[in-house]
Amino acid sequence: VVEKINEWVADGGGFIGIAEPSATMHSNQYFQLSDVLGVERDTGTRIGLGKFKYAKVKDHFITNDLKADPDFGHDITNIFILNNQTQVLSDKEGSPTIATHGLGRGRSVYFSGHTFSPANARLIHRAIFWAANREADFARWTCTNPLTECAYYPNHKKLIVINNTQSPQQTEEIGRAHV
Repeated sequence: VVEKINEWVADGGGFIGIAEPSATMHSNQYFQLSDVLGVERDTGTRIGLGKFKYAKVKDHFITNDLKADPDFGHDITNIFILNNQTQVLSDKEGSPTIATHGLGRGRSVYFSGHTFSPANARLIHRAIFWAANREADFARWTCTNPLTECAYYPNHKKLIVINNTQSPQQTEEIGRAHV
């Protein structure tokens, strides 16, 4: 399974891992898909081994709507990057909480945890488009306000806008000013 997922991503597929994807200790690896994700978890076996240092990427498609550090509830800690091709978009106490990695023609995204919130839903939404290498398509039928969502039904010529809060919100469809 690990080999097939590696091949699929390398051939242009997208992969998103949350918390401890493919976690099982085997051959000094904890995340069996660490080559895909570009991150690994230190379970205490890396004592004396160096870890790559990283600089957080401040401007990235996935985190474009974040107003503050993401809150995933319970984060998996002791995460480290495997190489300098892994980009860290967010971290907490030196442990990446959001990271991206390319493998061949494919892309992966790692989240250290997840709990539902409108901001986290937008992060996942953006991560799906980024992992699929389809950022250019994100703007179509997406609201500017992450606390809102919209869906268009062309056969019925109906646009539905949803407010995910209990307070009034303003939004526009990205790229259009009439919603």
